[in-house]
Amino acid sequence: MPTASFPSSARKELEKSWRLRLEAAQAHYHAASKRHRTLLQDVPEDMLLEHAETVVLARAVESQALAEYERVLGIFTDLTVKGKMPEEP
Repeated sequence: MPTASFPSSARKELEKSWRLRLEAAQAHYHAASKRHRTLLQDVPEDMLLEHAETVVLARAVESQALAEYERVLGIFTDLTVKGKMPEEP
């Protein structure tokens, strides 16, 4: 519910901004996840040790992307469902 200090139009702009961040975080996570899965599928099992560093790095990037997506999703949910204003703009 909008307040005098935070009008409806400003809240809608904030929601739009966070929706765009959410969409970007989701796209980054999906791309990182696809890259990791592709590496696992493309590298023959007997060659995994030789490519371990690449596979581990891809998994780390995927994990970081998922963590960021979950963080932004939480902020977006709090804003849109609970009406809680994010601490960061």
